Amino acid sequence: MKRPSLKKLILLGLVALALAPGTWVRSPRPAAVLDAGLVATRVPVDQSRIGALEVRAVWKLSSRHSLFGGYSGLVALPGGDLLSGSDKGAALRITLADGAPVAGRMTPFGGQDPLDDKISIDLEALTIDPASGRVWAAYEYLNTIVRYADEVSAGDVAEPEALEDWPANKGPEALVRLPDGRFIVLAEGSEAWDEQNRNGLLFEGDPVEGAKATAFDFRGPAGFRPTDMAALPDGRVLILMRTYTFSLPPTFLARLVVADPADISEDGVWRGTEIARFEPPLPTDNFEGLAVMGDSFPVTLWMISDDNTAKFQNTLLMELAWDGSLPGD
Repeated sequence: MKRPSLKKLILLGLVALALAPGTWVRSPRPAAVLDAGLVATRVPVDQSRIGALEVRAVWKLSSRHSLFGGYSGLVALPGGDLLSGSDKGAALRITLADGAPVAGRMTPFGGQDPLDDKISIDLEALTIDPASGRVWAAYEYLNTIVRYADEVSAGDVAEPEALEDWPANKGPEALVRLPDGRFIVLAEGSEAWDEQNRNGLLFEGDPVEGAKATAFDFRGPAGFRPTDMAALPDGRVLILMRTYTFSLPPTFLARLVVADPADISEDGVWRGTEIARFEPPLPTDNFEGLAVMGDSFPVTLWMISDDNTAKFQNTLLMELAWDGSLPGD
């Protein structure tokens, strides 16, 4: 197996240091502010399409609230709001009006007091049952899945046996509840240097209720890691994937892949079809959250980025539309 060169390893280490908690590139920690609101600023975009998608709008989100930032999961709520979860263990409920974000409420996820402990609160993915409004969250370091009645109530915790051997810092990164009640979980990666496949699990039902899981590998575009998933009206799944360039500051790139859960088999390889590439000059950042709105095509897609609480990054919210067609159709 080919190992990375020393030069590449050093540059990778510098990039990792820049993105790591507590490094010099992070903004100084201010006194706690718990009463600030959300500010949404429209970002000019020249592109009208990305692959098979229509670009509707991009907003830069900001707030002085101490719980703002670090968003890694996103779902569309039954009432029309968006709900995002962060690696601070916090929730952001975004109110939309005429397709634009107009307000945001920030609270500790699950009603718990915020902890200055990334290992305990590193929420990486969200999924929802639209009928009941219940939300499931995946926590990467602990390899746990928690079910919440809403974002402010305490949840039911599960530590699925199938997740026990997943890497602690490359664990459950993407989670989706399918319309038939099954769940798919994808890991961020593996321990291999030249990794291509990612660990995947298909649960027959709610993992919090002890549902049996089928293991498989997921393979997407080379060099990209899954960061979120969302179910589509026709039973397919959209998978958001991300990478970054080895530069200071890093440039983040993203891909959207569509895949069919019917193609998952035990110990098999699950593949999808790329439908869009997100790269400059389009405004890009560390996109880690994906949500789908609509019971039929065309659907509205929302993506949110994780700013890693770094000075050189932003929290972007992007609105797109997709008619369900593939490139070339």
